[in-house]
Amino acid sequence: MERIKESARLFASGAPDAVKLCLRLAELESNWPQVAGAAIAERSSPACCEKTEDGIKITINVADAGVAQALKFRRAALIKALCRFMGSQSVAIDVRVGKVKKQSSAKPPLPAHKRRAPLIVSEKAVRDEIKRLTEENVGNEIAEIMARLKTASEKLKARKNI
Repeated sequence: MERIKESARLFASGAPDAVKLCLRLAELESNWPQVAGAAIAERSSPACCEKTEDGIKITINVADAGVAQALKFRRAALIKALCRFMGSQSVAIDVRVGKVKKQSSAKPPLPAHKRRAPLIVSEKAVRDEIKRLTEENVGNEIAEIMARLKTASEKLKARKNI
């Protein structure tokens, strides 16, 4: 949301056209599935944007020639959607077979107020548990592993009950 406010301030100020176009292209890349439609967005991506005498020219990379052919049939609808998105009266598109940049499917990190603090297990509690397990004739290595697991699970259980 902050990025949108910053770009809006930049558009309102007297920023050069090249900077404005770069920002619009970045916004177009992130909103490509909504602008082009899910079917087209899967196999294509906007590659570059330039200002011409007639308006704006957007180059779209597609995965293969079949997608380029399909895009020709949807050319008018895509140009209309791009005009609306770019806020321009005249948008031309150039479709090329090339590398398609995929959007990341990674989830953004949780906000700070929703993150959990790391689990910290005290060494004293682990030593006490190891001592108890060795009295039950459990090997030292296994006793240490079991003690750390038990102490950690008890801490997590107590954390969930809060």
